[in-house]
Amino acid sequence: MPKFYDPNQPEQYLKAPTLFGLFPIKKVVTVMQIIWLSLQIAFLSFVDLAPLLILANIVSIVFCAFVIAVFIVENKILMRAHYWSALVFIIVVIGVLLFGTTSILLNVSAGNFELKSLWYLIGGLIFFCALVIYASLCRKLIRALDQQPDNLPDLDTTQGLFHFNRDACDGSERVNLIYPEV
Repeated sequence: MPKFYDPNQPEQYLKAPTLFGLFPIKKVVTVMQIIWLSLQIAFLSFVDLAPLLILANIVSIVFCAFVIAVFIVENKILMRAHYWSALVFIIVVIGVLLFGTTSILLNVSAGNFELKSLWYLIGGLIFFCALVIYASLCRKLIRALDQQPDNLPDLDTTQGLFHFNRDACDGSERVNLIYPEV
């Protein structure tokens, strides 16, 4: 599969999708994934958790590292699977935010309001917005990969650099070698 940023295929460069016409989406998505991986490692390091939650966090870290590798390699099938799992996760986050908003409203109506719960809700909304932006960038990257052909012709390097015309050679041409024949 041809890559967007493969320097070994200069003739096969495709227009990489960009964010606002400036930043390549693949690099933005990879940076977002690395930030999320770093946050998970920091959370595991600095927060005292139950053993089951530690195991879940380690599995999540391994999964996140695998997803980073999938996006670097540009595997279409696994990228699509990650995109659909991110959409399911967005639905879960919406449910948690609705539950948090409902509990805040019930606490306010009962006269038992805490500022800490409002900060959790604001943090959840920021996380939700970042997740929606991440999923939309992943979708744009997947669509750009879908527009690429899967099977490009082999490169023929015997007649100069990167000619795609291997079948046009009838064998009568002679290639000048740099080194004399031995």
